[in-house]
Amino acid sequence: MLLENEDVWLNAESLLTSFSINRCRIVKRINNIYRDAELEKKSTCAKIAQVQKEGNRNVKRVYPYYNPDMIISIGFTVDSKK
Repeated sequence: MLLENEDVWLNAESLLTSFSINRCRIVKRINNIYRDAELEKKSTCAKIAQVQKEGNRNVKRVYPYYNPDMIISIGFTVDSKK
């Protein structure tokens, strides 16, 4: 989770945990939101680099994080009690 300008940004893993649904459903819903032009990718997704240790080396990976507009949109459409 990231906090930027008082907004929460979540990555896919955080969305999975928040809504208790599987990765396939999250990714499918995000892709449908962009395909149907419900939200613009440019304004709702930020690519954030993270460095993690894998064995003896540091590996940099870039993950997408989603802003509150995307989080709310996903929340309205998934069948979750959260």
